[in-house]
Amino acid sequence: MSQYFLFLFIILLQISIFIHIKYIISYIKEKKLKYLKGFLITTVSNFFLGLSLISLVMLAPKSIQNINYNFLKIIEIVLFLVMAIFIIATRIRSKLRNQSQD
Repeated sequence: MSQYFLFLFIILLQISIFIHIKYIISYIKEKKLKYLKGFLITTVSNFFLGLSLISLVMLAPKSIQNINYNFLKIIEIVLFLVMAIFIIATRIRSKLRNQSQD
């Protein structure tokens, strides 16, 4: 049972880190308060997800041996591709917006 919670926390932490990176990039580009709030919220969620992941591993150290790392690598690759597609789409959208304003 703890193996599934561990796997779930790893996936949630990865998703939260990618969302965190999105908010960092958005805040640096646009300097809006909503991106700063999102950045701070994801900072807190990353902290608590990491803390719960560490405590889960300390309580059940055998559960980390049973994780299917090949499936975890596939999840990481998919998350990275989604992030890359998001970055490319926002760049294309901003270039189209700039061209339509000219």
